[in-house]
Amino acid sequence: MIMSDISLQLVKEYFEMCGFYVYTNCKHQLQKADASGRDYIDLFVINPEPKGRPTSKRLSLTADDLRAIPRAVVDVKGWHTERFSPSLLGKQGVLSFVSPASLRFARKVFGDGAFYKILVISKLPASAELCRVLAAKLREGGVDYVLEFPRILTELTAYVKVNYNYTRSDVLQLLRLLRQYDLIKEPQMEIPFKGKKGRGRAK
Repeated sequence: MIMSDISLQLVKEYFEMCGFYVYTNCKHQLQKADASGRDYIDLFVINPEPKGRPTSKRLSLTADDLRAIPRAVVDVKGWHTERFSPSLLGKQGVLSFVSPASLRFARKVFGDGAFYKILVISKLPASAELCRVLAAKLREGGVDYVLEFPRILTELTAYVKVNYNYTRSDVLQLLRLLRQYDLIKEPQMEIPFKGKKGRGRAK
């Protein structure tokens, strides 16, 4: 697994934890953007047994919220060095996964029936006002919900069992080992060396 795949793999494991079938969009290595729109969607997810109907008014979903989503297209932005602010929406391609061409391609995959559009981001802005602005712009652009990486990591880490060997998932196996050796502790999921002097900072 290469580093550029880690963020996507975490998201895949999270949806599977929530009971979804997850289909990775196998993108072609093209010199130019695919006119069909297929290159902008990372995952297609299908929930075979949705629990109720989506009712959350919040932009950011929890695992419980996700279980009400029947199906969705997902785009993963693994930009972990900064919070996701409204200014980032000006970057080329940020909302390409909800472009008309991308949605037409998604309908070919899903067939009949509605689907949701979910953007996976680092973290929402710290400011409540910036969160409101971001939510308005995302929904105006066609995004229904976001997932934040801290929630994904926290809920995945709580999910793994230290006495189970995750031979089919490098990601879950790593989280299991971090818990096994007390590098991540519950319930706060604190990293014990965080903030201590004389230790290197995480990159």
